[in-house]
Amino acid sequence: MTQRNEFVNTIQSNLHFFSFLMDGTTDAGNVEDELIGIMGFCKNKAEVGSFVRFFSIQVPTKANADGLIVCVKQALEPFGIDSVLEKADVLASRPILIGSCTDGASVNIGQRNGMRGKMQRALPWIFWGWCYAHRLELACKDSFTSGLFQGISDMLLRLYYLYSKSPKKLRELAEVVSDLRGVFEFPKSGDTPIRSEGSRWISHKRQALQRIVDRYGAYMAHLESLAEDRSVSSSDRARLKGYLSKWQQGKILIGCSMYVDALKVPSMLSKVLQEEKLNIVSSLQNILKSKKSLQSLTDTDPLQWPTVKLICNRLTAGNEYQGATLKNYNQAMLTSCRDQALADVQRLDSSMRDVNLLRAILTFLDTQTWRAPVAEAEDKALTEVQNAVDVIATTFREPLEAVGVRILELQDEITEVLEYSRQYLSIETDGYKSVWYKLHVCPDAVRWENVILLCELCFSLLFSNGCIERMFSALKLVKTDRRTQLSHQMLTDILEI
Repeated sequence: MTQRNEFVNTIQSNLHFFSFLMDGTTDAGNVEDELIGIMGFCKNKAEVGSFVRFFSIQVPTKANADGLIVCVKQALEPFGIDSVLEKADVLASRPILIGSCTDGASVNIGQRNGMRGKMQRALPWIFWGWCYAHRLELACKDSFTSGLFQGISDMLLRLYYLYSKSPKKLRELAEVVSDLRGVFEFPKSGDTPIRSEGSRWISHKRQALQRIVDRYGAYMAHLESLAEDRSVSSSDRARLKGYLSKWQQGKILIGCSMYVDALKVPSMLSKVLQEEKLNIVSSLQNILKSKKSLQSLTDTDPLQWPTVKLICNRLTAGNEYQGATLKNYNQAMLTSCRDQALADVQRLDSSMRDVNLLRAILTFLDTQTWRAPVAEAEDKALTEVQNAVDVIATTFREPLEAVGVRILELQDEITEVLEYSRQYLSIETDGYKSVWYKLHVCPDAVRWENVILLCELCFSLLFSNGCIERMFSALKLVKTDRRTQLSHQMLTDILEI
């Protein structure tokens, strides 16, 4: 029996629900590949959680929604799903398809002619997750539109290409840093400018900004040297003098330091959403924490943000930083930078809106919010969990009923679950995964079997397709320019190992 057949048999016998994640890339053979993964509920020795696994590569015959749906159908045939657009067929399969996660391309999430719209019309319950890591990238791109940020982005790009293919310039830059290290403090990181454009995550942009802040004096000193170097062509010297004139403006350094702070929260969230072991609860917890941190940032004067404050405190007489003189460094410049950066962050904050279904899932699964009320106070926690169960059960009524869940018994069972957890489990100290594991394996679990199935459904929902993004790297390592004739089946088998 092959590894794939073992996996299919295992989840068919153990799972009630699953979701698929999907993303596309073009390989070295100029073939468009759609990589498909599977996510479902899992239980180990001490915790419950979610598993995500690469499952299949499909080659679409058409690059539209219909072509992608055919790819999904072909990938899911081992589960007994002959058509993802036939409700009866999906509900009769085991496990039952309940969700998907893709990026924000219109062919994927379009409500009318996209794959999402076509599948949701056939399967009304399906939860379509727009990968939050991708969504966060787009939110930042749409929010940071000020002239200040655009000017800084242009600087990052030009500075990167200035050094990217010139070992000589990099050696000279390293010598400049070495000479200045005796006078100024430089962090122990690389000297090379970091690429921040193209298919880069938010964290790459922030790292590039941080590198500018850390090495600003060295970059300006080296540019001055290059601009006066007679071995450099006159046209290149003129171009470098133009760069130097722009980048010595005080707004560039102050702006870089402001956006280092502004991108800290989304950068950390983006990294969390790309982790391999990820489920919807930890995702939502981090999103809500990030939203709170972002709100705190908007309530603070940007000139008091940590990195900005540090830079301002290190300026010496004559507005010098690491030996480089900042031009036009005055109160008007500081006010302009502050207003533009604050407006960008406020736009980002407003774009991170909550979704009722996701909040209901978090309320249901996060057992640390189940604390008993003090004295005879109203049991708000129970009321919130009951309301959350209603929202989830209403959304997924058909797949829940297909696996035998008695919807009308859910309210009584969740009340009993909370009473049992408060009396016998350490819900305030144990993690939610541990608490749900104990609820699954305890002798009384049969009394709340419908709640257990509802829990399994929630752990089977997707919020990020970072797993598939990582498979792109593996695909490029396997199918190289010298292996473009690698068969589709062989490629799939290698990636499954």
